[in-house]
Amino acid sequence: MTNRVQPVVIEVGESSEASGQREKWTSKADFIASCIGYAVGLGNIWRFPYLCYKNGGATFLIPYFLTLITCGIPLFYLELALGQYLSLGTIKAWAVVCPALKGLCIGVAMVIISFLISIYYNVVISWSLLYLYHSFASVVPWKSCGNSWNTANCSEDFRNFTANCTTFNCSMTAVSPSQEFWERRILDVSNGIDEPGEIRLPLATTLFISWIAVFFCIHKGIKSSGKVAYFTAIFPYIVLCILLVRGVTLPGALDGIIFYLKPDVEKLLEPQVWIDAATQIFFSLSVGLGGLVTYASYNEFNNNCERDAVVVSCINCATSVGGGFVIFSVIGFMAHTLNREVAQVVSSGPGLGFVAYPEGIAQMPAAPVWAVMFFFMLFTIGLGSQFVFTETTIRAVLDTFTKLRPYKGRCLFCLCLISYLIGLSCVTKGGIYVLNIFDSQSGGISLICVVVLEAVAVSWGYGVDKFSDNIKDMIGKKPSKYFVICWKYVTPLVATFIFLGSITQWKKITYNGYMYPDWAQAVAWLLALSSFLAIPIFALYAIFHPKGSFRERLRKAVSPNVNVLNTVAERHNLPSRPR
Repeated sequence: MTNRVQPVVIEVGESSEASGQREKWTSKADFIASCIGYAVGLGNIWRFPYLCYKNGGATFLIPYFLTLITCGIPLFYLELALGQYLSLGTIKAWAVVCPALKGLCIGVAMVIISFLISIYYNVVISWSLLYLYHSFASVVPWKSCGNSWNTANCSEDFRNFTANCTTFNCSMTAVSPSQEFWERRILDVSNGIDEPGEIRLPLATTLFISWIAVFFCIHKGIKSSGKVAYFTAIFPYIVLCILLVRGVTLPGALDGIIFYLKPDVEKLLEPQVWIDAATQIFFSLSVGLGGLVTYASYNEFNNNCERDAVVVSCINCATSVGGGFVIFSVIGFMAHTLNREVAQVVSSGPGLGFVAYPEGIAQMPAAPVWAVMFFFMLFTIGLGSQFVFTETTIRAVLDTFTKLRPYKGRCLFCLCLISYLIGLSCVTKGGIYVLNIFDSQSGGISLICVVVLEAVAVSWGYGVDKFSDNIKDMIGKKPSKYFVICWKYVTPLVATFIFLGSITQWKKITYNGYMYPDWAQAVAWLLALSSFLAIPIFALYAIFHPKGSFRERLRKAVSPNVNVLNTVAERHNLPSRPR
């Protein structure tokens, strides 16, 4: 019987160099809960609904599920299998598969993308924390219009608004209390990105608290992360189920659900719908960001990673769809109240979830109680993903600059401080315009490019047959033809088409009808290229920097590291195969 390596007292993401052992998950349930906690996050409850609303409801679901089947699940499985087989983190794992795609290529791109996402992701978490603060009141402040931040446009009931309006404000458009609370109280939004205004002190404070939480959790070491994940993985479903039950009982909810489920076939001809769907799949499942490889590296060698990939991917997407029902039932209610079409109730954008969810909560008995539960849930699940983004970044720094490893705490503090200072640009009066750039560009074409290279590197560089043999060594069977065909043909082709479409169909960035000035458009492109250009630049470096003929250098750059693969085979008494 093979002796299993016992856990050692170290931080997640590190190995015991003295003993040569690598930490393992305490139980299979810990790994599943942690994967769900990592993959199921704000992307499902916050980002998916506004992209769905922006792209016509059910119209968005069609490319969303097609991308899930052709790219999402296969890539999720690929990353889990790679990390589990090699028991290595992101940078070192890719260095084994294809040296040209190691930390000096795909790894750098992954780290930059994770870093950029972590900056604005924590801003969204700070929104949740500020809403949580305001929820501790006898009446939630976004329920009524009689507050200092409300305007004459604010209306709890469109019919009363029409009956009581004056000649002046009858020409205005009614706005719900929750939307005015979001735009005028939380953000105090300016007229454009060129009017940044002062830093919003409440948001700067909650953003600081969020980064403090990230720092202390990672610095101390997430030794109990698997146990904490049980709460962060289960609690959101309890809250969402309660909100769903309340949402579907509101008048007009059916109209919102019909909008959500009724596709507009003509909209499928718009490339942007497919691009948004693919990007959301990659973002939501967290493929191409490095965290899954790292998580899987702590699995037992014989863990059934294929089953894990399918289960977690399906749970992830089911969460997104379920969150959509909650959002659209409330939007249908808002349309009924304001006497508008569902598509015209609120502006699609990053703040949609902070308008529709609070509106639904305000209609519930004991609304402050549910508000506290809901925004605490957003805060915790956001941190669950944020820990991995930040750990991926700091781990890459320490793996690249090994002399800094004894000073992890100081390095982590500097990383959090730098991220906080950059994030302050997103909490000014014009901060929502900056955050919209981060959201649309940091994980867009760069992330799609990374997943294309992932599939190509494993299937055509390393070899899909070798990879299938590796999986058989772990779980006792080769992957099905579905996965093999996807890895080798379907996933690279689909992702490549989406990548080319995202470039050819690129449009200037807008927010709620506001067109960004040319200088802001240029900044957005620089943000996207910051991670994208790392791929060709460092790949060329890996090919041309070593000594020898071009043919020898190219072969070395794309050939797997035989020494590491032989070590893996010897460790697990596997049959020797030609590499």
